Amino acid sequence: MALTVALTLQAQAQTAEHTLRFAHFWPAVSGTHKMVFQVWADKVEKESDGRISVEMYPSSTLAKPPAQYDAVKNGIADITATVQGYTANRFPLTQIVELPGIVQNAAQGSCIVQSLYDEGLVSSEYKETRPLFLFTHG
Repeated sequence: MALTVALTLQAQAQTAEHTLRFAHFWPAVSGTHKMVFQVWADKVEKESDGRISVEMYPSSTLAKPPAQYDAVKNGIADITATVQGYTANRFPLTQIVELPGIVQNAAQGSCIVQSLYDEGLVSSEYKETRPLFLFTHG
């Protein structure tokens, strides 16, 4: 019985205080999932000394791509990585970087869209959530 109590206490000590549900549409075998999102999740767990765990939900397991943002807004997921264009007309100010000739590459586009958010020029489109960062792709 003492062993059972000790193992139970040890298991409780190893349990995270907070669990974040990270939902996205990339497959679990994709580079984006394995080399970006999972690496980030592992780093959060390590740097929080295990107080925060991140449960990954790849391949649209919690919400289909057009519903990813709403999944976070409605508490189904805590974190998502999504594409604003999947939710037509919801992020018109942010999507300005998608217009032809506005940006030269993904790095420049990411800097522009993040600056637009940081300066409050597109932040009203995200008032129901707290973006960690915004980026574009090639």
